Formats: sequence, structure tokens, C-alpha cells
Amino acid sequence: MIRRSFVKQYLADFGLLFVGIFWGLGFVFVKIGLNTGVDPFYLSAVRFLVGGIILYGIFFRKVGKFKKNDVLAGLIVGIFQFFGYAFQTYGAMLTTASKNAFFTSINVIIVPYIFWFLHKKTS
Repeated sequence: MIRRSFVKQYLADFGLLFVGIFWGLGFVFVKIGLNTGVDPFYLSAVRFLVGGIILYGIFFRKVGKFKKNDVLAGLIVGIFQFFGYAFQTYGAMLTTASKNAFFTSINVIIVPYIFWFLHKKTS
């Protein structure tokens, strides 16, 4: 008999592996799209449009229940995220997919140090 915790652990590990592969392939597909001559901002717009359609398909029953402030906050964050992805995609034209992925993932390490440096208290 397989223990339930073992199955949960296996599914969690598989899920992380799947997400990592899916995330990494995104850089490769962006680079392929850019190499075919697609504009980086157009590529980002299509990427966000497809993502929005998928999320709407998942959460369509809850869309009418959002408050105006929630939608406004989501739009503001979405605009910043779009431009972040768009400029990252633009930068991908100038380098390899692996370097782009490296610099994107290194933010997880660098940002806390930048925050600490900017907000440290001098005594």
C-alpha cells in the first residue's frame, strides 16, 4: 500500500519539475519567436493575451465578483508586469536564451540585497 504522504511528495516534486521545464522553455520559445522577426512588444502582448484568456477560462465564474478596486489594482500591476516582460523580451534579442534566463532568475538573489542596501538603518 502506497502511503498518502509519499504520493503527495511525488506529485509536489513532479509539479516543481514540470514548472521548471515549462518556465525554462519559455525563454527558448521567446528566442525562437524573436529570431523569426516578431517584434518583442507584440510577442509580449500576445503572450499576455493568451494568458489572460486562459485565466478567464479558469476563473470566469468569479470575474463578476471582483470589486472595482481589485480590478484597478490588477490593471496597474499588470501594466508594470507587461512592460517588465516586454523589456526582458527586448533584451532577449541581444543575448542568448540561457543568459536571459540566468539574469532573470538571479533577481531572486539580488533583489533582497538591494532592498537591504536601500533600507538599512545607519546608526
